[in-house]
Amino acid sequence: MNYAKLIVFSLCCGLLVTACGELEKTRKPNTPIAPQSNDISISSYRSNNAVDDLYLPLLDKNSTLKKLEDEIVNMKAKTKLVTKNFYNYDNKSKAYYNEADYQAASIKDSLLQKKLLASIDSSKNLYTSKTNELRSIVNQIAENNTLLSDRHAALKILLTLPLIENFQAQQLPHNNGMVELILIQKKLLIQIDSLTTIH
Repeated sequence: MNYAKLIVFSLCCGLLVTACGELEKTRKPNTPIAPQSNDISISSYRSNNAVDDLYLPLLDKNSTLKKLEDEIVNMKAKTKLVTKNFYNYDNKSKAYYNEADYQAASIKDSLLQKKLLASIDSSKNLYTSKTNELRSIVNQIAENNTLLSDRHAALKILLTLPLIENFQAQQLPHNNGMVELILIQKKLLIQIDSLTTIH
């Protein structure tokens, strides 16, 4: 393992330990989030998301986890509801300034063009000043959503890793017939080679 790979490996280990620590802090006494049993059937996946295929059945087995998922869904819906008006308002303003800049720049009278562009810039600055506080709040909501998404993904992975490992341990296929198949393949190769001799 070279130096660069060692650094990457160390960082990954550090992140995993940190994630585990954060998740452990959020657990309440006597209400473990982790499933009491690894007896989760994964003989067939229901979607293209193999992590969710193992995670979602845990919700039926753990009320704390189910409540958390419901709160996350509600939070996402509320995020769209409370920020929609601002984004519509902001997008309309930005669209106006973009079009105003374009039209002003197309004016052939250079003196008039300069005055118009200055007026547009002044209006932009006034708009930015007027919306700074609100924009800061909306940005904080977006940043928190990113953090929540990261922690949510970490939670699902940490809870399902034992399940896939249990599946791997219990369902490891036998090599029944595989060795015999290799012998048959070799025999066929010899037969083919004997019939395709190049002179």
